[in-house]
Amino acid sequence: MAASAGGGGGGSAKLVTQRDINCLSDPDRNTRKRALEKISKALAELGKDRAAFTPSEAQEALTTLHSLLLKLFKDSAEKCRELSVTIMASFAPLCEDVGVFVDATVKAVRERIGDSPVLEESEEVRLALVTLTLQLITLSPSSAKLCVADLCSITEKSCLDKFPDAKKVAADLAVLLSEVVREEAKEFCGTVCKALAANLSHQQYRTRVAALHGLGALVPCADTKVFDDMMPFIARLNLDRAHQVREEVLHVAASWILNMPPAVIPKLLPVLLHGVSDDLDAVRGTCVELVNKIGRAQAG
Repeated sequence: MAASAGGGGGGSAKLVTQRDINCLSDPDRNTRKRALEKISKALAELGKDRAAFTPSEAQEALTTLHSLLLKLFKDSAEKCRELSVTIMASFAPLCEDVGVFVDATVKAVRERIGDSPVLEESEEVRLALVTLTLQLITLSPSSAKLCVADLCSITEKSCLDKFPDAKKVAADLAVLLSEVVREEAKEFCGTVCKALAANLSHQQYRTRVAALHGLGALVPCADTKVFDDMMPFIARLNLDRAHQVREEVLHVAASWILNMPPAVIPKLLPVLLHGVSDDLDAVRGTCVELVNKIGRAQAG
């Protein structure tokens, strides 16, 4: 767990003064905003020259600021909330061990966007928060085990966000969770998969593709009932108007055939083989390639 905010010293002094720390807690929103802008600007400058700001100094500075930044995630001023998330995201890749900040940060993110009702009103801040979550787990995969329930709740609620960009990042987060907490996330997979499936009818094809990709990764982690629940949504995408979606559904079907129990194969083969009758050569070609890939795997 990160230490509480204190006086700037050592590496922190390059970035933040005691006055800055005091200003972050000032009752006046403009004072808080100016302090955040100052820190953000200083961080951007130091980030250009990694030799001038070592990982240990970044670690020290973020330890000084961390609890204050999390408090500012729920600031009354949208700009302060946005800046606090941006600063956290800028620090993350600079630190020598960002993992010590993950649990507390993810819990703060969940408080804003991971429960019902979702408290964060700004779609841009919601996007920044779910993107920060993805970044932290990418940088420190082992930390995900500390906060699986929080991560799954953030993913689920972000899948249901009205903002398409947040939906797409949530799908990427679902893929990452399937890789780093495959067993630990099993009990939450059904809920997250249901939220992903809700995006398979979204008007933007990129959102549908992202949701399919997320389901492709997460469904094999779940109980077989989740697979049965998802199949009707998956099968109808063979007829999607966007060829990118039709192609992605073939990849998902092939992946499940290769990575799930043999009992699912009879339900998946019609979805996969539907691709041979697609209107586009590219989709038909993808189907043939995937069938050949499965054949080679079975032969091996």
